[in-house]
Amino acid sequence: MKTKFAIALLFAINAASLLPQTIPDHEFSEIIASNELFGRKLLRELHAAAPDKNVVISPLPVSFAFAPLTEAIVDSETLGQINSAFEWRDIAMNRGAARLLSAAFKQPPPARPR
Repeated sequence: MKTKFAIALLFAINAASLLPQTIPDHEFSEIIASNELFGRKLLRELHAAAPDKNVVISPLPVSFAFAPLTEAIVDSETLGQINSAFEWRDIAMNRGAARLLSAAFKQPPPARPR
């Protein structure tokens, strides 16, 4: 009986890993929209501090740098403040869509010489 249960459990675990992992399209659009809002807010603040200077910002790397913090924070008030600052509503920046978006910007390893 224990053997049958163990085999069934192993089968269930392996079968779940064989299922395709799908990421809804709305997750990508939510990440892009929240990052755009954060970028506009950041640009507004930087421009207000120095209106006579030119400013270039790239909010996506800042979002990706702070995203792992959300997994480690246990204080809901702090988590709420980070989510509010980055305009993250109900999205998880450490889940599938954000990881795929991050991977799109990584450079492939250099080709090996032949």
